[in-house]
Amino acid sequence: MMTASTSVSSRDKLKALEKQRGALETEIKDLLETIPKEFRDTKKKPRYVDDEGFPRPDIDIWSIAEVRKKVVMLQNDHIALMQQMEKLLMTVFQNHAHTADEDIEEQRRGDESNTTATQQQKQQQLNAELISEQEKHIIAMKAFIAAESNDTAATAADESKQKESASISNQVDPHTLKPFYLIDKIFDQSPSQDAGLKTSDLVIKFGSMTFNNQSPKMMQQIVQQSVNKPIPVIVKRNPEGFITLQLTPQQWSGKGLLGCHLTPYNN
Repeated sequence: MMTASTSVSSRDKLKALEKQRGALETEIKDLLETIPKEFRDTKKKPRYVDDEGFPRPDIDIWSIAEVRKKVVMLQNDHIALMQQMEKLLMTVFQNHAHTADEDIEEQRRGDESNTTATQQQKQQQLNAELISEQEKHIIAMKAFIAAESNDTAATAADESKQKESASISNQVDPHTLKPFYLIDKIFDQSPSQDAGLKTSDLVIKFGSMTFNNQSPKMMQQIVQQSVNKPIPVIVKRNPEGFITLQLTPQQWSGKGLLGCHLTPYNN
């Protein structure tokens, strides 16, 4: 038998969960406002690559992907929270209906001779309406949770496909690429040295930049948007051949973010 204290406890828990729900929704909203509008709908497949299949240089891909990933995780937490609230709502409604039944029984016993068939019918109708409202609320909440679960699952699948597509687009044949920069100096204890770059290396791919689309401005954009994030770099080295390295632009004891000197190469 559920007591009044049980009902109060359930209501208190429900209020606490409602507060958590509000905090979750606020956090999700704040996170989404940190990324461009075109990426805020986590149910929509993000476009991380340009028309040629290369990662877009005009956005911070990794930061956007991380925010979207965190938002999806928070949305999953939101679903779990809503499920807890559904269970508590059922408890509160059941307790309320049970208490109402007890009150009716007590009234019937205390004043059975004065209770008419019409009054009983009205009370039964009232109970039926109460249960009906409870069922409607539970059904609506279940529908909401099911829809949100399906949307989250679809979003996760789309994210996975997008990452696979981006990975495939980056798999290029280095033999088809032309060098466009010569590394003529590597500074000690610099990011370039840490990445394994060497003097006389010929750069054939720098992030999304190749001989066909390279420019000093694009190089600057890629570096600035990738501070403390690895940039895939493919170089041609003699006699080893083609080597793929990860260069992370960052502050160091010297000038710039790379710690190397590049000279345009056109042979």
